[in-house]
This record gives sequence, C-alpha cells and structure tokens, in this order.
Amino acid sequence: MKKFTKILICFMLCVLSIAFVGCDKRTKKEKSFTYPTSADKVTSNGGLAVAKGNYVYFVNGTKSVKDATEKKAKYNVGSLMLMKLDANGDVVRNSDGLVNDDYYITMSNKLCGYEVTNLFISGNYLYFVTPCLENENDNKTWAKERVVFNRIKLDKTGEVEEVYSSDVKYSEIEYDYYEVNGETFILVYEKGESYYSDGGNNTLVRVNATAKSNKEISRDVASVVFANDYDKIFYVKKESDTQFDVKKYNISTDAIVDYSSSNREIVVKFVAKDYVFATQSREHLTQYKDLVYSNITEQSTFGLFHSNIADNELYTSEDGTAVVEISGKEIRVISTNQFIGDNGATITKIITDENADTINVIGFTNGSLVYYTKADDGYVVKMISCFNAISGGDTSIKEVATLSNVDEANLKASNFDISVDSDFMFFIEKSGSNNYLHRIRIVNTFEQNKEMFGVYENESDISAEATTEE
Repeated sequence: MKKFTKILICFMLCVLSIAFVGCDKRTKKEKSFTYPTSADKVTSNGGLAVAKGNYVYFVNGTKSVKDATEKKAKYNVGSLMLMKLDANGDVVRNSDGLVNDDYYITMSNKLCGYEVTNLFISGNYLYFVTPCLENENDNKTWAKERVVFNRIKLDKTGEVEEVYSSDVKYSEIEYDYYEVNGETFILVYEKGESYYSDGGNNTLVRVNATAKSNKEISRDVASVVFANDYDKIFYVKKESDTQFDVKKYNISTDAIVDYSSSNREIVVKFVAKDYVFATQSREHLTQYKDLVYSNITEQSTFGLFHSNIADNELYTSEDGTAVVEISGKEIRVISTNQFIGDNGATITKIITDENADTINVIGFTNGSLVYYTKADDGYVVKMISCFNAISGGDTSIKEVATLSNVDEANLKASNFDISVDSDFMFFIEKSGSNNYLHRIRIVNTFEQNKEMFGVYENESDISAEATTEE
C-alpha cells in the first residue's frame, strides 16, 4: 500500500510539473532571460520607466490613442519592455549602437505608451494601463478612449491580468498607486460623465489591485489631492454651490473623515509636511482666491498662507519645505516654515526667467524645480534650486537639455519622467516618424548627454536619430 501511495504521489508530481511547464507561454528567449530578483531595489516608481536593480521596465515610446485603428493590434512603439543594464547602469549596445538583442524583451505588445502612461511596481507585479477593447455602452463604437488597468508578473510568468476598467475617457481621468502592507491600491478620479447610465459624475473610485476589486468612494467630487501618504489623501465633495465638504481619506482602511466644510469654493491642492493646502475664494470678493492651509494632525481651521494667488499654478517641493507659485515668467518660492498667522507667509525668493514665454512645470528632484520653456530651436529643460531659494544659496537657472524634435502638438508634463531617487530624466522625443523614449542625466551633471532608450521601429527612424545627433 505504501509503495502504491509513493507511485501515486510521484505520478501527481510529474503531472503538475508538466502542467506548469505547459502553462509557461514565454518564448525561449524570455525563459532564458535573467529577471530582477525580489532583493533588487525599486527606484523611479511611476511614470514612463521604473527601475528594479539594474533592470528598467519602460514604454518603448508613445503612440496616440487616435492612431490606434485595430483593437488587437500588436505594437512595438508604445509597447511595454524590460531592459537589463550593465553594472554601471548603462545600456548594452551592439557595434551599430543599437540595444543588444540579448538585453531586452517585450513584456506586453499592447499599447501601453500613450496619453495616460504610468508604470508602477508593487510586490511581484508591474502595473500599467492600456486602451479599452470593448464597445461603448454595448453599441458598435470602439471605446478605445477608456482606460483599462492591468498587471503582469515581473518575470512574465503568466498572462496580462485586467484589474479595473474605467468609466470615463482618458482625458478625464487622474489616478495614482499606493502600496500598503503588501497590498496594492489605485485611487482613480473619474471626472465628467460616465459611459454608463448607472455610473456617476466626477466619481472617486478605490481599486484594490491585489484583490482585483473596486468600490465607489464618492460622487460629485470637485478636487483631489493624491498625497504621498496613503492616509493623508484629501478630496472635496461639492454638495451645492454654497457647500463644499473637505474629506480626509485612508485608502488602506477605506475610512473617510469629515474634515471641514465651507460655504465658499475650496479646492484642495497638495499636502506638504503635516499640512494640507487649498485655494479658497474670498467671502465677499469671490473673484479673488487665497492659498490656505490646515494642520492635519490638529484638524485645524484653514488659515491664510498666501493671499491673492489669482489662477496661478501652485506646487510643492518633494520634501514639502517649499511652495512654488508660477506667475508668467516668475517662479515664486515660499518656505512652508513661514506660518505667521493672519498676515500669511512672505515670498522667500522670486526667480524670473526672462527667456521664457511660459514656464511648464515637469516636477521636482534633488531639491530643485524642473521645467521646460519654448526656444528658437525647440524646447529647453531647465532647473532652479528650491532648497537654495529657501536657504539663501545660488538660484541661477541651469539648462539641462535642448529638445529639438518633440511632438509639439501633444507636448505636456506627462511626456517627462523624473524621480527623487534617480539621477535620470526620461522623456519622449521624435526620431523619424515615431516618438521614442530618451533619457538624460540631470543630477550631478549638466552635459548634453541624452540618449535614445529603447528599440527602433524601422531603419528610417535609426537614420533620422543619427542625423539629429550629428
């Protein structure tokens, strides 16, 4: 009997082994490819590219949804790839200067590089978005402008899994990822009208990506702050033209706190340190707006931080020590340490870029603001130090790179990817007839050392890149 049991166990193990091997649909190259390990550190999470150790998951350029004509098309430009770098973090190239074929694989040939790209590693999965493959509300029109959230295992063992399908067009969606105690969440702000009759307008949705489940948090949401901390998310629910309720949200526990209420329009902007900032119209002069703040721990009443900000753009540095106000050619830096009661905070430093038509903010890294402006031969990426502006140091404007061949009609901040834990900035620039991913080192050097990062679609694009570099 024991002998028969052993034979049966061996037989079952053999069947299971064959089943696992048979389910592995990776190509021979993909099976032999070395993948990052669980011990490899994740850096530059979110955006166009995310690194794990000496590996980079990235979108191989971008393509507009409007150019997608077939539902199940397979893409090279706009696909999701994985590249292994050398020990120094450099791209391994062949004698022609192209990426060595043994050092990259395609993770997914769906259209991943498009208007709402945002790659995120959490646990053993890479999360990304693609256009929807369904029809609009059961009719014959392809609903390709809707967003589908997906995930795939980091070693590509397994198929692409759908996590959530949005109810609005990509132009009306904002979202961010959160990793909390081994679980992955996606906070999705769906602005405008839903495709579905039972859907809501301006809806905030909590997606538990680990469980592949979702729930509606609130409708009639007027603004959202995607804070870095999962338990310091803020949103405003518009109850009426004279009632705006500020809510504090914890995406892990799904707990909502009634934070404050106002009879004037209030728009939450960002969280810096332990403060939440918002713009608020004045009581009797509603055409004027002030920047106000509240201590989150104390849940204090919103007080004046900076008066009469008009419709200027407002940002906070990555460490929360500075508020940046953009007004025409001026960059106004205000220290968040200057809370001085009813008089508000004073501007620490005004930096004027006389050569800028407009200042287009990309983000923050290494204590500096990164932005781009129009130039005679394209666009120029520049940096100024917010840290120095607060501490009284050098605030001269430094030019990082000149982009001479960008898709001007579709140029926006999401075409760039910078991170506080990476020396590189990734960006989209055109080579030949396609938009490809490039990168340049922006920390510790200001040389024009940009390089194409990815795989070309055709020979003409290679030739065009070589001509541009000359």
